[in-house]
Amino acid sequence: MSKIDIKRFKMQCIICGKKNNGACVECDHKRCMISFHIECARRANYFLEMERVDRERSYRVFCEKHRPLKIVREMEEKDKQTLEEV
Repeated sequence: MSKIDIKRFKMQCIICGKKNNGACVECDHKRCMISFHIECARRANYFLEMERVDRERSYRVFCEKHRPLKIVREMEEKDKQTLEEV
């Protein structure tokens, strides 16, 4: 917790619209200033990518607009399968 920048607690979440309700992260896309709470992003199906480099975990998170196309296609396919099952 000591590594979290205090400014992140003052950012407004684009999803829930609240400030001072926990730390926000910004989209990993260059020049995108959209910020959101991780839990809000999870509920909204934003994309979180995890990679390991020398035993260290690295995370990348993207807003809805900047999700990688591969992930968008996978999510659309899952939605299509769900509709067919119903």
